[in-house]
Amino acid sequence: MVVIEDSRSYPGIQGPWFSYGYTWGDMELQGVIHHFNHNDNVWEIKYLSVANRFDEEECEGIIRSVIRK
Repeated sequence: MVVIEDSRSYPGIQGPWFSYGYTWGDMELQGVIHHFNHNDNVWEIKYLSVANRFDEEECEGIIRSVIRK
């Protein structure tokens, strides 16, 4: 796994997250891991896709739909 970018941020989304990429078999994959605290528990959201189909807008939407204040 190679970290592509760390300490990413989007307006209104708090918590550490980073994007990464790696090869699995013959496929190049790209993903995002986001950690956030809710009720004193640490939660993790992962978004993983074949690299050439990675959809950053979809990833952000999924994170926003899970994190509700």
